[in-house]
Amino acid sequence: MPAPTPWECHLQLPNDPRAAHIARHTIRTALLGYSHTPEVTDKAELLTSELVSNAVKHSDGPVTVRLCSHPDAVRIGVMDNHPELPDPLPCTTDQDFGRGLYLVETLADAWGRYPLTTHSRTPGWKVVWFELSAAATPQRAAASTGVVYQPKCNTSGRCVALADSPADEVRGRYLACGVKK
Repeated sequence: MPAPTPWECHLQLPNDPRAAHIARHTIRTALLGYSHTPEVTDKAELLTSELVSNAVKHSDGPVTVRLCSHPDAVRIGVMDNHPELPDPLPCTTDQDFGRGLYLVETLADAWGRYPLTTHSRTPGWKVVWFELSAAATPQRAAASTGVVYQPKCNTSGRCVALADSPADEVRGRYLACGVKK
């Protein structure tokens, strides 16, 4: 069977709390329809949700999601009208927010952010993007062997690891950062 050809799609969303939900489901449907693995799809869905949530929270205009899918990689960018380029916050256990870019930095194979210049159609806006390799990884190989991972939480109820299924391994590092169970 020939390798799939590269393609891309754009999703324009209003600045609305429901935008992250819509983006998650759109990314999932597109990537699974394009025959990406569930593991890549899960990561892309989670990271897109984080970036769209940040865009909705920090901007006051529409949010655009751009998905570029290649047989060997997936690249997703989120554009909004808030000009400040974000940096990941330090991971702490005493706050229930601020882990979105930490997740992106930890789980993506590459990520970045850049301002849109006066030569673009939307000067003063910014793009935050990430890229995931679609190549096989040792984690996928281990997952295919039927290994079942279990959540591990300390006595205060904070999860330090989570992986009920191979797809949940994506969220394990997020919970290791101190999110309550």
